[in-house]
Amino acid sequence: MITQDLLAAVNAYRRQAGVAELSENSCADASALIHAKSQAAANRMYHRTLSQVENACKMVGGENIAFGYATPAAVLKGWWGSPGHRANMLDARYRYMGIAVAYSASGTPYYTQVFYIP
Repeated sequence: MITQDLLAAVNAYRRQAGVAELSENSCADASALIHAKSQAAANRMYHRTLSQVENACKMVGGENIAFGYATPAAVLKGWWGSPGHRANMLDARYRYMGIAVAYSASGTPYYTQVFYIP
C-alpha cells in the first residue's frame, strides 16, 4: 500500500539520522486523507493553516503537501530534496505521521503528509 510504503521510507530516513521512528495514527491518516481529497477536488495544491492541522487531531503538528508526482518514490524524493519538507520528516519532536494520496478527476495525484506531537 502506498501510505505504508511511505511511512516505512520516512522511518528509514529517520533511523539513518538517529531519530525515533514515527507511528501510524488513525486520526493523522484521516486528517491527511481529508486534505488530499480536498486538494484533488479543487485541482490545486494548498496548505491548511497550522491551526487547522493541529485542530484536526488535537495535537501540535505540521504538514507536507505535493502534487503531480507519478510515484510515491518520486514524491518522497521531492520532499527529501526540500529543506523545509525534510526538516518536517526528521523533526524528533514528531511521534505520529499520517499520509494520504487522492487523485483529481484528471488523474493528478495530490499527497498530504501530516506530523503530530502527542
